[in-house]
Amino acid sequence: MARPGVFQLLSAAAATGASNVVEPRGACRSFQVVISDTASVELQVSNDPLASTDPASATWVTAETVTASGGYEHSEVSWRYTRANVSAYTSGTVDCWLSVL
Repeated sequence: MARPGVFQLLSAAAATGASNVVEPRGACRSFQVVISDTASVELQVSNDPLASTDPASATWVTAETVTASGGYEHSEVSWRYTRANVSAYTSGTVDCWLSVL
């Protein structure tokens, strides 16, 4: 379970795939994504109980698709679980942080 703070979801990811799942506890959430070349990242959320035990089988909703570096506010705090998913990858690396206040 994630308490308020900053959590690195992706660190120099160089292939498609999802990050670990976090369970943020806080009313204000924001993401920072850094894509060094060409990739797409989906910021995903879920209330499916499988998200914490079997994320690959859980149902995920894409809250935002990111194709360029930047900061993204995510204020849908009713979602229990959050993750970042590199959905398309050509080259470079991807970093993603989640800030919870």
